[in-house]
Amino acid sequence: MASAWSRQSLRLMLLLLAFGLLMYNAQAQSPTMDEQNHMARGYALLRTGDPRLSLEHPPLINLLEAVPLGGEIALPLDDPSWEMAEWYRFADLFLWHVNTEPARMVYLSRVPVVALTLLLGTLMSKWGRMLAGEGASLLAMVLVLLDPNVLAHGSLATTDLGITFTVLLTAYTVWRAAERRTVPRVLAAGMATGAMLASKMSAVAFWASFGLLFVVLAALNVRDGSRVRRMVVRAGIYLVITAIGLLMLWACYGWQLAPVADGGVRVPMGTYWRGLGAVFENVQGARPSYFLGETRLGGWPAYFPVAFAVKTPLPMLVLLVVAAWWAWSSRGGPARDDHVALFLLLPVGVYWASVLVSDLNLGYRHLLPTLPLLYVWAATTLSGLEAKRWQRLMTGALVWIALEAILIAPHFLAYFNPVAGGPRNGWRVLADSNIDWGQDLQLLSDYLVETASDETVRLSWFGSAYPERYGIAYEPLPGLPHHFDLWFQPATFEEASPGPGVYAISVSNLVELPLSDKRFFAAFRAREPDARLGYSIYVYRVSAGPADNLGDGGGQSQVSLLD
Repeated sequence: MASAWSRQSLRLMLLLLAFGLLMYNAQAQSPTMDEQNHMARGYALLRTGDPRLSLEHPPLINLLEAVPLGGEIALPLDDPSWEMAEWYRFADLFLWHVNTEPARMVYLSRVPVVALTLLLGTLMSKWGRMLAGEGASLLAMVLVLLDPNVLAHGSLATTDLGITFTVLLTAYTVWRAAERRTVPRVLAAGMATGAMLASKMSAVAFWASFGLLFVVLAALNVRDGSRVRRMVVRAGIYLVITAIGLLMLWACYGWQLAPVADGGVRVPMGTYWRGLGAVFENVQGARPSYFLGETRLGGWPAYFPVAFAVKTPLPMLVLLVVAAWWAWSSRGGPARDDHVALFLLLPVGVYWASVLVSDLNLGYRHLLPTLPLLYVWAATTLSGLEAKRWQRLMTGALVWIALEAILIAPHFLAYFNPVAGGPRNGWRVLADSNIDWGQDLQLLSDYLVETASDETVRLSWFGSAYPERYGIAYEPLPGLPHHFDLWFQPATFEEASPGPGVYAISVSNLVELPLSDKRFFAAFRAREPDARLGYSIYVYRVSAGPADNLGDGGGQSQVSLLD
């Protein structure tokens, strides 16, 4: 009894720690680049019942994020952007122009995502315990709830954590239905599949993987003539699961009937099918991506493997390697059941194959849906270790992982492990949502107040928020999306030797993410900043006179809100 009480206390403490870190992050981070778009889609659908803005993203997670906003929020429905379904302009008006409390709105919309993150950890614990006992349950929970990448996106109003949770939920319920095909389990699998499909377009890859597993597992270890019959029966059951999921997906679109193409026949949830085609075009089309100092149209086969290597915490990488070694060198036992390993790892492999050939190299966040499956597999596999070795591994991993999370808080989004030189050097490898998504604008405002500078800051801002809404008086430099046109106009300073003043540059702009010819901020990249604000905004102070050329940054004091 005491042992059971102790385990429950550990889980509760872990949930409370994760809750504290998530809410701290939700309060501390400024609105990130994409949050306004998700919020506007969800709230517009919630208020009007019209899913016209839910083109690139299905509406379920966005609807959940809209619920805490209540009924007093204004919608710019009289703007042409609504009629034309121009979701980016509509979202910009929604958060920054027709309403007066953007920070409060963003914070409220983040709360449901925090709840989903805690549910993710709870489900990890439950499945780990079912597969391999209490030790695996606790380790699986620790791995997912204290991963800085999960903590980062688990407190943002986007769909990345939503799809991560619903993929795990669908994997769990489909696995349960495959183990014993009862009506309640099939219904649960169908509803989870619907939630997954309604969370993000990338869910289709997991739907196909789970279906393949559901059917093929019926044939494994069967040597008589019933193999084909078993597979046919399973295929029929998975069709039922899929039908239930599609009905739930259609309900999320408000039972919409709309054409897939202009002038076409109206079909159920036409916006979803149109969006699926648009996303496929984006994945295969050429979009600017940044990787290891280079910007190109399209992607790199090495992008996601390198991103995984430099942004996954070292303790997680070590545990995955040890689990792979143990699975290879040892057989037998429930924790290493081949069917379970296949069910957990095949969807990861299929999804990774799809992202490796994708031209959409926008961030580690696209790998998040695979983390829970990997972590459940690692925890259940490692539970087969000899007891003393398992105990030492558990203790060391828990302490190491907890320290990683606590020391980086609340700057989880900018987390890089020592392989990349930590968050101070991560920008040399990756940009965009990997380190700088517009999350530190409030830090810049606080810094300018604290330093009591009378100078107008020269700001290159990467983010959809408006700096003036944070009391920042600035002279614009090239940015994204605001002042994007300045990238292509004559420079407002001598590139080799910028004039005196205070420069604040988001690191995604510092690496000149939109440009292949990177000359604009070369002098700044060649020296150390005078202040790092949350790892995503660098401040440079340039004084008058030739001695202050930016060549080496010598003699400048280093001030950081982090150090």
